[in-house]
Amino acid sequence: MNDKTNYIKLPIWFIQMSSNKNTPFYLTPFEQQLYLLIRGLCNSGKCYANDNYFRKIFKVSTKHVNKSMNKLEYYELIKRVHQNNKRYIELYNNIKEGQVLVCFGEKKEITVITQKGAYKYSKDDAHLLSINDLEKL
Repeated sequence: MNDKTNYIKLPIWFIQMSSNKNTPFYLTPFEQQLYLLIRGLCNSGKCYANDNYFRKIFKVSTKHVNKSMNKLEYYELIKRVHQNNKRYIELYNNIKEGQVLVCFGEKKEITVITQKGAYKYSKDDAHLLSINDLEKL
């Protein structure tokens, strides 16, 4: 069976980075599974799965789903959009090989996550970062 449409592609560096508790980008196993499911559902761009759907799939509480979705949104991996009394989910940052993720933290810091590692900068130094600098990381 050579049907690759049933696979959700995710670079190894992203899995390693999000699985390591010592990185600023740690995701719990549940958060990783939730993100992968959302990636699969958003294959056409967006999905309309609600919290109840995720609760039933994973057999967890709605509160746990919401807390995990908030973290995925905080890391700008997903975006929940409310429109016409409906919510849909979009992939906010489609993780690909060689990509750079930039997360803006609450403590006046910026975290740049690349295939080679995670780098922290203060928001005061953000103006010093250029695209060329990010490509070198």
